[in-house]
Amino acid sequence: GVGSEEAGRQRLEAFLRDGLHRYEKDRSRADIRGGRSPVSVLSPYLRWGQISASTLHYAVKDMHASGKITKEQTKTFGRRLFWRDLAYFQLKGFPSMRHVPIRSHYKDHPWPGESRKSLLEKWQQGRTGYPMVDAAMRELWATGWVQQSARMVVASFLVEYLGISWRHGLEWFRETLVDEDPAINAMMWQNAGRCGIDQWNFWLDPSSGSQDPTGSYIKRWVPELKRLPKKYLHKPWTADNRTLQTAGVILGETYPHRVVTDLRSARAVTVAGLRRMRETTKNFIDEQGYDIVHLPDGSKTRVFTRREFRGNKTNAARGGGGG
Repeated sequence: GVGSEEAGRQRLEAFLRDGLHRYEKDRSRADIRGGRSPVSVLSPYLRWGQISASTLHYAVKDMHASGKITKEQTKTFGRRLFWRDLAYFQLKGFPSMRHVPIRSHYKDHPWPGESRKSLLEKWQQGRTGYPMVDAAMRELWATGWVQQSARMVVASFLVEYLGISWRHGLEWFRETLVDEDPAINAMMWQNAGRCGIDQWNFWLDPSSGSQDPTGSYIKRWVPELKRLPKKYLHKPWTADNRTLQTAGVILGETYPHRVVTDLRSARAVTVAGLRRMRETTKNFIDEQGYDIVHLPDGSKTRVFTRREFRGNKTNAARGGGGG
Protein backbone atom coordinates (compact mmCIF):
# COMPACT_ATOMS: atom_id res chain seq x y z
CA GLY A 1 0.00 0.00 0.00
CA VAL A 2 0.94 3.66 -0.34
CA GLY A 3 1.75 3.92 3.37
CA SER A 4 3.83 0.75 3.61
CA GLU A 5 7.53 0.35 4.31
CA GLU A 6 7.97 -0.96 0.76
CA ALA A 7 6.29 2.16 -0.65
CA GLY A 8 8.63 4.30 1.42
CA ARG A 9 11.64 2.40 0.14
CA GLN A 10 10.49 2.84 -3.45
CA ARG A 11 9.92 6.55 -2.89
CA LEU A 12 13.42 6.88 -1.43
CA GLU A 13 15.01 5.07 -4.36
CA ALA A 14 13.10 7.18 -6.88
CA PHE A 15 14.17 10.40 -5.15
CA LEU A 16 17.83 9.39 -5.00
CA ARG A 17 17.73 8.45 -8.68
CA ASP A 18 15.63 11.26 -10.15
CA GLY A 19 15.25 14.13 -7.69
CA LEU A 20 18.16 14.60 -5.31
CA HIS A 21 20.52 16.06 -7.93
CA ARG A 22 17.94 18.78 -8.66
CA TYR A 23 16.91 19.52 -5.08
CA GLU A 24 19.40 22.31 -4.45
CA LYS A 25 18.28 24.29 -7.50
CA ASP A 26 14.56 23.47 -7.77
CA ARG A 27 13.41 22.64 -4.24
CA SER A 28 11.07 25.66 -4.10
CA ARG A 29 9.22 24.69 -7.28
CA ALA A 30 5.64 23.64 -6.54
CA ASP A 31 4.90 23.13 -10.22
CA ILE A 32 7.22 20.14 -10.76
CA ARG A 33 5.56 16.94 -9.63
CA GLY A 34 5.48 13.23 -10.29
CA GLY A 35 8.65 11.49 -11.40
CA ARG A 36 10.36 14.82 -12.10
CA SER A 37 9.79 16.24 -8.61
CA PRO A 38 12.95 17.72 -7.05
CA VAL A 39 11.55 17.23 -3.53
CA SER A 40 11.56 13.89 -1.76
CA VAL A 41 7.94 13.61 -0.49
CA LEU A 42 9.46 11.36 2.19
CA SER A 43 8.18 13.35 5.16
CA PRO A 44 5.12 11.12 5.79
CA TYR A 45 7.34 8.02 5.80
CA LEU A 46 9.81 9.68 8.15
CA ARG A 47 7.01 10.84 10.42
CA TRP A 48 5.41 7.42 10.79
CA GLY A 49 8.57 5.32 10.78
CA GLN A 50 8.49 3.49 7.46
CA ILE A 51 11.80 5.23 6.67
CA SER A 52 14.28 6.25 9.34
CA ALA A 53 16.26 9.48 9.30
CA SER A 54 19.50 7.48 9.54
CA THR A 55 18.53 5.38 6.50
CA LEU A 56 18.00 8.55 4.50
CA HIS A 57 21.17 10.20 5.81
CA TYR A 58 23.41 7.26 4.93
CA ALA A 59 21.72 6.72 1.57
CA VAL A 60 22.76 10.25 0.64
CA LYS A 61 26.29 9.64 1.98
CA ASP A 62 26.51 6.54 -0.19
CA MET A 63 25.60 8.69 -3.19
CA HIS A 64 28.51 10.97 -2.30
CA ALA A 65 30.90 8.06 -1.92
CA SER A 66 29.92 6.60 -5.27
CA GLY A 67 30.52 9.92 -7.01
CA LYS A 68 26.96 10.10 -8.28
CA ILE A 69 26.38 13.44 -6.61
CA THR A 70 28.46 16.16 -4.93
CA LYS A 71 28.10 17.44 -1.40
CA GLU A 72 27.39 20.88 -2.84
CA GLN A 73 24.28 19.46 -4.51
CA THR A 74 22.93 18.12 -1.22
CA LYS A 75 23.97 20.76 1.32
CA THR A 76 20.46 22.15 1.87
CA PHE A 77 18.80 18.75 1.86
CA GLY A 78 21.22 17.53 4.51
CA ARG A 79 20.76 20.63 6.61
CA ARG A 80 16.99 20.21 6.58
CA LEU A 81 17.30 16.64 7.74
CA PHE A 82 19.24 17.91 10.75
CA TRP A 83 16.55 20.54 11.36
CA ARG A 84 14.29 17.63 12.20
CA ASP A 85 16.50 16.76 15.17
CA LEU A 86 16.75 20.44 16.07
CA ALA A 87 12.97 20.53 16.36
CA TYR A 88 13.03 17.54 18.74
CA PHE A 89 15.75 19.22 20.78
CA GLN A 90 13.64 22.36 21.09
CA LEU A 91 10.52 20.42 22.06
CA LYS A 92 12.46 18.62 24.78
CA GLY A 93 13.62 21.94 26.19
CA PHE A 94 10.31 23.73 25.66
CA PRO A 95 7.59 21.04 25.97
CA SER A 96 4.80 23.64 25.81
CA MET A 97 5.97 25.18 22.55
CA ARG A 98 2.82 24.11 20.70
CA HIS A 99 0.97 26.73 22.70
CA VAL A 100 3.50 28.93 24.53
CA PRO A 101 5.99 31.19 22.71
CA ILE A 102 9.64 30.36 23.36
CA ARG A 103 10.16 34.13 23.47
CA SER A 104 7.76 34.22 26.39
CA HIS A 105 7.02 37.95 26.20
CA TYR A 106 5.57 37.42 22.71
CA LYS A 107 2.47 35.99 24.37
CA ASP A 108 1.28 39.61 24.33
CA HIS A 109 1.86 40.03 20.57
CA PRO A 110 -1.29 41.73 19.19
CA TRP A 111 -2.99 40.00 16.26
CA PRO A 112 -5.38 42.46 14.59
CA GLY A 113 -6.74 39.93 12.10
CA GLU A 114 -8.26 37.77 14.81
CA SER A 115 -11.19 40.14 15.17
CA ARG A 116 -12.36 38.95 11.74
CA LYS A 117 -13.09 35.22 11.95
CA SER A 118 -13.86 35.07 8.24
CA LEU A 119 -10.20 35.80 7.42
CA LEU A 120 -9.02 32.58 9.06
CA GLU A 121 -11.80 30.58 7.39
CA LYS A 122 -10.93 31.93 3.96
CA TRP A 123 -7.28 31.07 4.52
CA GLN A 124 -8.21 27.55 5.59
CA GLN A 125 -10.53 27.06 2.63
CA GLY A 126 -8.20 28.49 -0.01
CA ARG A 127 -10.44 31.47 -0.74
CA THR A 128 -8.11 34.40 -0.07
CA GLY A 129 -8.01 35.75 -3.62
CA TYR A 130 -4.27 35.06 -3.83
CA PRO A 131 -3.91 32.05 -6.16
CA MET A 132 -0.65 30.70 -4.73
CA VAL A 133 -2.03 30.74 -1.20
CA ASP A 134 -5.32 29.23 -2.32
CA ALA A 135 -3.66 26.50 -4.38
CA ALA A 136 -1.50 25.41 -1.45
CA MET A 137 -4.38 25.41 1.03
CA ARG A 138 -6.59 23.44 -1.34
CA GLU A 139 -3.86 20.89 -1.98
CA LEU A 140 -3.35 20.56 1.77
CA TRP A 141 -7.05 19.87 2.34
CA ALA A 142 -7.33 17.43 -0.57
CA THR A 143 -4.12 15.45 -0.04
CA GLY A 144 -2.80 16.15 3.45
CA TRP A 145 0.53 17.26 2.04
CA VAL A 146 2.10 20.36 0.52
CA GLN A 147 5.78 21.04 -0.07
CA GLN A 148 7.87 23.25 2.19
CA SER A 149 8.06 26.32 -0.03
CA ALA A 150 4.26 26.46 -0.28
CA ARG A 151 3.92 25.92 3.48
CA MET A 152 6.14 28.92 4.00
CA VAL A 153 4.05 31.07 1.64
CA VAL A 154 0.80 30.31 3.46
CA ALA A 155 2.41 30.69 6.90
CA SER A 156 3.89 34.06 5.99
CA PHE A 157 0.56 35.16 4.55
CA LEU A 158 -1.38 34.23 7.71
CA VAL A 159 1.01 35.93 10.12
CA GLU A 160 2.50 38.84 8.22
CA TYR A 161 -0.47 40.02 6.13
CA LEU A 162 -3.63 38.71 7.77
CA GLY A 163 -2.32 39.46 11.25
CA ILE A 164 -3.53 36.15 12.68
CA SER A 165 -1.65 34.26 15.39
CA TRP A 166 0.67 31.43 14.46
CA ARG A 167 -1.26 29.18 16.85
CA HIS A 168 -4.18 29.00 14.42
CA GLY A 169 -1.87 27.95 11.62
CA LEU A 170 -0.22 25.33 13.81
CA GLU A 171 -3.58 23.83 14.77
CA TRP A 172 -4.82 23.75 11.17
CA PHE A 173 -1.65 22.01 10.01
CA ARG A 174 -1.96 19.60 12.94
CA GLU A 175 -5.43 18.65 11.76
CA THR A 176 -4.68 18.39 8.04
CA LEU A 177 -1.07 17.25 7.44
CA VAL A 178 -0.41 13.53 7.03
CA ASP A 179 3.21 14.20 8.01
CA GLU A 180 2.37 16.41 10.99
CA ASP A 181 5.11 16.13 13.57
CA PRO A 182 4.47 17.93 16.88
CA ALA A 183 8.06 19.16 17.13
CA ILE A 184 8.60 20.22 13.51
CA ASN A 185 5.17 21.82 13.20
CA ALA A 186 5.63 23.82 16.39
CA MET A 187 9.14 24.96 15.47
CA MET A 188 8.08 26.09 12.01
CA TRP A 189 5.04 28.00 13.22
CA GLN A 190 6.87 29.62 16.13
CA ASN A 191 9.58 30.84 13.76
CA ALA A 192 6.98 32.05 11.26
CA GLY A 193 5.10 33.68 14.13
CA ARG A 194 8.20 35.64 15.18
CA CYS A 195 8.38 34.03 18.63
CA GLY A 196 10.59 30.99 17.96
CA ILE A 197 14.31 30.71 18.49
CA ASP A 198 15.05 31.13 14.76
CA GLN A 199 12.74 34.02 13.93
CA TRP A 200 12.18 34.13 10.15
CA ASN A 201 14.37 36.81 8.60
CA PHE A 202 12.11 37.16 5.55
CA TRP A 203 8.53 37.33 4.42
CA LEU A 204 7.10 36.14 1.15
CA ASP A 205 5.15 37.90 -1.56
CA PRO A 206 2.15 35.62 -2.25
CA SER A 207 1.79 36.92 -5.80
CA SER A 208 5.38 36.65 -7.04
CA GLY A 209 4.84 33.31 -8.75
CA SER A 210 8.39 32.20 -7.99
CA GLN A 211 7.20 28.81 -6.70
CA ASP A 212 5.11 28.24 -9.82
CA PRO A 213 6.78 29.87 -12.85
CA THR A 214 4.96 27.65 -15.35
CA GLY A 215 1.56 28.24 -13.76
CA SER A 216 0.74 24.53 -13.75
CA TYR A 217 0.34 24.43 -9.96
CA ILE A 218 -2.31 27.15 -10.04
CA LYS A 219 -4.08 25.52 -12.98
CA ARG A 220 -4.30 22.24 -11.10
CA TRP A 221 -5.53 23.52 -7.74
CA VAL A 222 -7.34 26.71 -8.76
CA PRO A 223 -8.94 25.46 -11.98
CA GLU A 224 -11.32 28.40 -12.21
CA LEU A 225 -8.31 30.45 -13.33
CA LYS A 226 -6.77 27.94 -15.75
CA ARG A 227 -7.87 29.79 -18.88
CA LEU A 228 -6.10 32.99 -17.88
CA PRO A 229 -2.84 33.85 -19.65
CA LYS A 230 0.14 32.82 -17.54
CA LYS A 231 1.12 36.40 -16.68
CA TYR A 232 -2.17 36.87 -14.84
CA LEU A 233 -2.40 33.50 -13.08
CA HIS A 234 -0.78 34.78 -9.87
CA LYS A 235 -2.34 38.24 -10.10
CA PRO A 236 -5.78 37.88 -11.70
CA TRP A 237 -6.82 41.30 -10.40
CA THR A 238 -4.34 42.89 -12.82
CA ALA A 239 -6.08 41.46 -15.89
CA ASP A 240 -8.37 43.72 -17.90
CA ASN A 241 -12.08 42.98 -18.15
CA ARG A 242 -11.84 41.52 -21.65
CA THR A 243 -9.14 39.06 -20.60
CA LEU A 244 -11.13 38.01 -17.55
CA GLN A 245 -14.28 37.59 -19.61
CA THR A 246 -12.51 35.49 -22.23
CA ALA A 247 -11.14 33.24 -19.45
CA GLY A 248 -14.56 32.95 -17.81
CA VAL A 249 -13.36 34.64 -14.64
CA ILE A 250 -15.60 36.97 -12.66
CA LEU A 251 -13.74 38.32 -9.65
CA GLY A 252 -15.97 38.19 -6.62
CA GLU A 253 -18.08 35.41 -8.16
CA THR A 254 -16.13 32.62 -9.86
CA TYR A 255 -12.99 33.54 -7.91
CA PRO A 256 -12.86 35.66 -4.75
CA HIS A 257 -11.62 39.20 -4.41
CA ARG A 258 -8.44 39.57 -2.38
CA VAL A 259 -9.02 39.53 1.36
CA VAL A 260 -6.18 42.09 1.67
CA THR A 261 -5.43 44.50 -1.15
CA ASP A 262 -2.55 46.52 0.31
CA LEU A 263 -0.04 43.96 1.59
CA ARG A 264 2.55 46.54 2.59
CA SER A 265 0.14 48.47 4.79
CA ALA A 266 -1.30 45.30 6.29
CA ARG A 267 2.13 44.07 7.27
CA ALA A 268 3.09 47.48 8.67
CA VAL A 269 0.18 47.15 11.13
CA THR A 270 1.42 43.81 12.49
CA VAL A 271 4.99 45.10 12.77
CA ALA A 272 3.85 48.23 14.59
CA GLY A 273 1.87 46.11 17.04
CA LEU A 274 4.89 43.96 17.78
CA ARG A 275 7.05 47.00 18.38
CA ARG A 276 4.54 48.42 20.84
CA MET A 277 4.48 45.11 22.67
CA ARG A 278 8.27 45.05 22.91
CA GLU A 279 8.24 48.57 24.38
CA THR A 280 6.31 47.19 27.37
CA THR A 281 8.56 44.15 27.91
CA LYS A 282 12.03 45.69 28.02
CA ASN A 283 13.16 43.32 30.75
CA PHE A 284 13.14 40.65 28.01
CA ILE A 285 15.28 42.74 25.65
CA ASP A 286 19.02 43.44 25.88
CA GLU A 287 20.78 46.74 25.31
CA GLN A 288 21.19 46.07 21.58
CA GLY A 289 17.49 45.35 21.17
CA TYR A 290 17.74 41.56 20.92
CA ASP A 291 15.15 39.37 22.58
CA ILE A 292 16.16 37.39 25.66
CA VAL A 293 14.98 33.79 26.07
CA HIS A 294 14.82 32.04 29.44
CA LEU A 295 16.30 28.55 29.10
CA PRO A 296 15.10 25.42 30.93
CA ASP A 297 18.15 25.38 33.24
CA GLY A 298 17.31 28.86 34.51
CA SER A 299 19.91 30.70 32.46
CA LYS A 300 19.22 33.31 29.80
CA THR A 301 20.44 33.87 26.27
CA ARG A 302 19.81 36.42 23.59
CA VAL A 303 18.47 35.28 20.25
CA PHE A 304 18.44 36.69 16.74
CA THR A 305 15.87 39.46 16.40
CA ARG A 306 15.04 41.13 13.13
CA ARG A 307 16.41 44.62 12.76
CA GLU A 308 13.02 46.14 12.02
CA PHE A 309 11.72 44.81 15.34
CA ARG A 310 14.71 46.28 17.17
CA GLY A 311 13.66 49.79 16.24
CA ASN A 312 14.91 50.65 12.74
CA LYS A 313 11.77 52.47 11.66
CA THR A 314 12.76 52.66 8.01
CA ASN A 315 12.20 48.93 7.54
CA ALA A 316 8.71 48.43 8.97
CA ALA A 317 6.71 48.58 5.76
CA ARG A 318 9.30 47.33 3.31
CA GLY A 319 8.18 44.19 1.53
CA GLY A 320 9.94 41.15 0.14
CA GLY A 321 12.65 40.49 2.72
CA GLY A 322 14.16 41.39 6.02
CA GLY A 323 17.45 42.51 7.39
